[in-house]
Amino acid sequence: MKHKKLFVYLIILISFLNFQYNLFNVVSEERFNHFQVESEQFVLDGYLNYTLNGGDLELGHFNRPSIDMFSGGQDYRPREWYVDQFIEGEFWKYKSNFGLQLKIFSFFNGNLYLVQSLASILLSIVLGIIFLFLERIHSFKFALIFLACIIFSPWITPIARNSYFFIFSYFLPFLISLYYSDKLNKSRLNLVIMLSVLYFIFLFKSLLGYDYVSVIVITSLIPITHYYLKNSFSKILLFKHISYICFVSVLSFSTALLMHYNSLEEEEDPLRWIYLTAEKRLSSSNPEKTAYDTCYELWADEDGSFNLAEKNNRDCINEISESLSKSRIEVLARSFIARHMIPFLGSNELKLTDKQDKDLKTIYYSEDIPFLSKGKEALYYWYNNNKDFKFLQLFSVFINFILSPILFLFIIVLYLYKFYRSNPNEKLFYSIILLPPVSCFVLLKGFSYVTIYTMTYFIWYIPTIPYIVSILLADRPILQKD
Repeated sequence: MKHKKLFVYLIILISFLNFQYNLFNVVSEERFNHFQVESEQFVLDGYLNYTLNGGDLELGHFNRPSIDMFSGGQDYRPREWYVDQFIEGEFWKYKSNFGLQLKIFSFFNGNLYLVQSLASILLSIVLGIIFLFLERIHSFKFALIFLACIIFSPWITPIARNSYFFIFSYFLPFLISLYYSDKLNKSRLNLVIMLSVLYFIFLFKSLLGYDYVSVIVITSLIPITHYYLKNSFSKILLFKHISYICFVSVLSFSTALLMHYNSLEEEEDPLRWIYLTAEKRLSSSNPEKTAYDTCYELWADEDGSFNLAEKNNRDCINEISESLSKSRIEVLARSFIARHMIPFLGSNELKLTDKQDKDLKTIYYSEDIPFLSKGKEALYYWYNNNKDFKFLQLFSVFINFILSPILFLFIIVLYLYKFYRSNPNEKLFYSIILLPPVSCFVLLKGFSYVTIYTMTYFIWYIPTIPYIVSILLADRPILQKD
């Protein structure tokens, strides 16, 4: 027992050093410091607007017209701007959620390092406790593989400390379910306590943002399902407990919506704003109309005019319309071409000069270059610049964009083969393991398509990929009794 506790402390320490400092070079320093920093910018700029301009405590960002994040991405440094208190231009409010993260940030007086450290240590502690339960339920090997997949994930590592996401909240329901999974059939009080705790955790996550709520809800069902199937308990009772958790999640989600509604005092029709925000992320029977209505709410002038000739307005409509027009099958298929899945080896990302960066973005973003011509221009780009690229950087590109998708698909194929050869109870459990990311890709179709290369793959680690890899490498069947 003493050695086990020491190992848990070691896991917490390693996790914290990785999440807070990228000490083990799981990802490149560029990715660690700048991946998804645009999300954290909502918190940082919101606090700057509150302290420097005397504005309300609301998420948002300054448009900073002197900085173009697309043509001058190397100048896009929100964390540095926060430290330097650099604000410029208009403050655009981000009203898609309640914004609890900014209130937490303000509670700690805007101390970025403190809040990031708190996010990292909380996630590390949660993972350490999860290890204890998994080691008891499965095995030391299973728990170690499971935790390693999360701790050294190239997707979790760069956002673990992010003050917008508070990633520890994604794993808390899973931890609570692990703790109570073998106690629900012993006392009704345990069920009531678990549901009460889950209600507040789901509410906490919803107030941070509605994205991926289905993921953490389904994740909380996995340990309970495992316990009931492993011990051949009543599936009716299992279904009841799952239904209770789902009901609590809907209740907490509704509470968050109500709080969000009450926070939109400046909106003429808060309910319509929430509806349009949800519709553009989910699906729509009329993508063009939804795109127009949403972009109108975002970008229309104070006099109600909305010029479709302006690039910002046109790009907004095109992006939302395109994402809502895609089929769920296509979005799901794209989610299997997973990049950046291998730690360490892909950490030497390609470094471009300002000119190389500008030329590449011109090829990618320019509307003046026809789609088929972009391929030819990319080949010319490679021919003119390949001598400047270093071997390790090219190797990282190969790892992140070619080998990673192949390895990911190989793992999924092995898992499906294991699913095919399993018994009915195992098939049911294996299906539930796949449900968290699939639910996100299917329900949040519009959002998943837009964020396919920036956030979507991270959902595979909560906790589907850790389970899949652990099951494939385990020494015994997942439902085998002790």
